[in-house]
Amino acid sequence: MVGQAYHPWLKVQGPRAMTAGHPVGTRFLVHAKLTDRLGGEPYLYVYHGDPIVVLSDVQARKFLAEFRRGRI
Repeated sequence: MVGQAYHPWLKVQGPRAMTAGHPVGTRFLVHAKLTDRLGGEPYLYVYHGDPIVVLSDVQARKFLAEFRRGRI
């Protein structure tokens, strides 16, 4: 989503539970780590044991607004 810490088109690798049953475009709040495997393209990695929260559009915008204020 525009406004987050990482580019919106960055690939994400995570547990199947994150994508199973959720349509493309679903917004998640996760703890992710920027990584690359053996010098390849960078991507975000979400550990399968970490909590995954589905956010509505309103919740996502509110979170990003608070996130931006906290970074200034």
